[in-house]
Amino acid sequence: MTGLQTGAVVEPQHLARLLASDAGLLRGSAGCAVVPVINMVDDADKEGLARQAARIALIETGRFDRVILASMRTVDQPVVAVIER
Repeated sequence: MTGLQTGAVVEPQHLARLLASDAGLLRGSAGCAVVPVINMVDDADKEGLARQAARIALIETGRFDRVILASMRTVDQPVVAVIER
């Protein structure tokens, strides 16, 4: 589904494919509202990568209109950003 070989580095486009795939995140969600959450967005570098993945996923599917970026390390402010269409 992602096109990755075993041991390869996961890039934003791979995560986006997983989020936007009917065989991935969307599996079994027909007729349901979907709002993906990308967790572990714990620093600026990870936020940049997560933003790229969210933007690509929004382009690749019309099943959802936003992706939430989160970090559970910040209990009082777990939502880092909401990336919208």
